[in-house]
Amino acid sequence: MTQNNNDTAAEASAQEEAPAVGTPENPVVKVHPRRPYGSGSLDNEVARNEDGSIKTTVKKGVHHAVYTDKWVYRIRIDGKRIKRHIRSTSYSDANLQAAAILHEVKAEDPSNPTLTTAFNSWQETIEGDHSPTYILKNQDIFKAVWEPKLGSKRVRDIGFADINAVLAPLRPLLAVSSLRRYLSPLRTALEHCVDEEIIEVNPASKVKLGKQKKTKVKPMRRGDQNVVMATMAKTDPAMAELLWFIGKTGLRRGEACGIKWTDLKLDGAKPYVIVQRNIWQYNKLIGEKDTKTEAGMRIIPLGPNMAIRLKAWRKWCEGRAAALEMYVEENGFAFSRSPACETPIKPNWVTDKVAIISGKLAENGTIERSVNPHMLRHTVATELVASNEHDVVAIAQILGHSRPSIVLDIYAQAVVKEEAMAASLDALGHDV
Repeated sequence: MTQNNNDTAAEASAQEEAPAVGTPENPVVKVHPRRPYGSGSLDNEVARNEDGSIKTTVKKGVHHAVYTDKWVYRIRIDGKRIKRHIRSTSYSDANLQAAAILHEVKAEDPSNPTLTTAFNSWQETIEGDHSPTYILKNQDIFKAVWEPKLGSKRVRDIGFADINAVLAPLRPLLAVSSLRRYLSPLRTALEHCVDEEIIEVNPASKVKLGKQKKTKVKPMRRGDQNVVMATMAKTDPAMAELLWFIGKTGLRRGEACGIKWTDLKLDGAKPYVIVQRNIWQYNKLIGEKDTKTEAGMRIIPLGPNMAIRLKAWRKWCEGRAAALEMYVEENGFAFSRSPACETPIKPNWVTDKVAIISGKLAENGTIERSVNPHMLRHTVATELVASNEHDVVAIAQILGHSRPSIVLDIYAQAVVKEEAMAASLDALGHDV
């Protein structure tokens, strides 16, 4: 272990005097090394386990920091930053890899970069402006679909035929909505090239994917909701209460997971909830972000019975914490599995748990079909439209839609069809 400490100290000393990678006659090229994410400053030792492997740590809450052997190099050529990731166990080895990357970067024509370089450049420009989920999904799609076929091709050499050739085998297998999702990172990266005046026309804009089907509204029956909630409450009370809250407010899954105790204003004549954050999850990563749209930042009124139930839920959480000699955090999450409410329920857990429970209930005939949490949002929306107690603008505000027309296009038509079907069955003498 002493030898490891000496090696680390030697590397730290070398890093403080990290030379520029390149040649003396080209001083505009500089490479700046950065320590592994989560390891602190350059002269901090990376935490290791007894077997010498790098230790993984998780910070309190939903922000995760992981120690890795990855070195991040920011290479500047004529003032333009290019970011590359290098995995190495030593600074000297990482420096050699950086030199090879630098040679590759310098060999590229900046006026006509490869598609991979253009995509990475676009990713840098949107970092901080978009949610981590959006960025990570685009990266995965690009690496799986576009990079193997077109990644090394120069942007100006990419045409409509090249893009269509990649999509051709996918068209019979995927819906139009999925094809749009696959095309999106390529189209946006090439649009960035248009903005940078690298190309004049975006070839991806010429691709026709067909007409996308309208969103089909699938409300969950209230009886099915109650059965799923009762079954879930036996093993997971927090998630059952979360499902009840979604069924009352119509919140999106991530919005409901992100509700904190401080967002619930339960005292007074008109209780309400403030919706101001969204919990995102991508694979094993989880974090907080803003709501889906600006309209998602909203205040939703709560009925008096809801306020009573939420207060009772708060007391239950306090009792759970007290049994472990803990306290509920004032700024904790209202629907949390942890006693102190310091961490939210993961959105994917909600979907998976509801699918498992409802699937078993549907198999034995207890409920009509398997369900998912988003169907409760459709239930709330269709009930609001059918009640005729709120205008379209007010319903759009409650649901967090950016345009009232969404309510008319999706939910109002579903209510009309349901009423027409009920009238037909009634005319035939059937019970609705």
